[in-house]
Amino acid sequence: MSKDEPGSVRDIPVAKQALAQKRNVRDLNTRLEMFVRAQSEKSREVNTLKEALARSEMEYRNKMKQQKLQYQDQIEKSRKAIENLEYDNKCTQQELDNGIASKKELEDRLMSSESRNASMSSENDTLSTELQRLKTELDTVRTAYAALKYKYESYELERNSFDDKVNALKSKNDKLLRELTQTTSTHKSEKETFSRVLVEKNDEIET
Repeated sequence: MSKDEPGSVRDIPVAKQALAQKRNVRDLNTRLEMFVRAQSEKSREVNTLKEALARSEMEYRNKMKQQKLQYQDQIEKSRKAIENLEYDNKCTQQELDNGIASKKELEDRLMSSESRNASMSSENDTLSTELQRLKTELDTVRTAYAALKYKYESYELERNSFDDKVNALKSKNDKLLRELTQTTSTHKSEKETFSRVLVEKNDEIET
């Protein structure tokens, strides 16, 4: 057999080379399939992260909106309650001032009547009747004055209690605002982490 004939010794390296090339092609195909599967898995993971980030942002916005509405409602209710209490206190103070003025006026009239009664014995019966009427009016006014004074003192106690409640509400509101700030900072940090993960995943996909 000649060395140049088919099946000669020279054909053996060529066959080995062809076999190696086929093996390399199979290896490349296998690696390509693995790469495609890995890229698909990364794409699904990126989509999952994007969906989670979108849900987180939506929940955060809804929560912030609800808390803002609650804070505004509490502040508005407190403002109206303070206005009503101040108005009631003003009316009570006016009634008390009127009662004091009436009491003073009746006391002055009583003193004047008593003075006239001492100096004018001829008008004793008439003055006695007037004196009794004035005493009755004075007792009525004193009773009304005592009731108004009690009402005013009660309003003072209620106002002081309400001030304490308002201060407590302000403290609670400050605490909630601090928690809200902390929640916002945490959400911002989580969002930055998500963004960084997305960038890294995108970089991995592109490479």
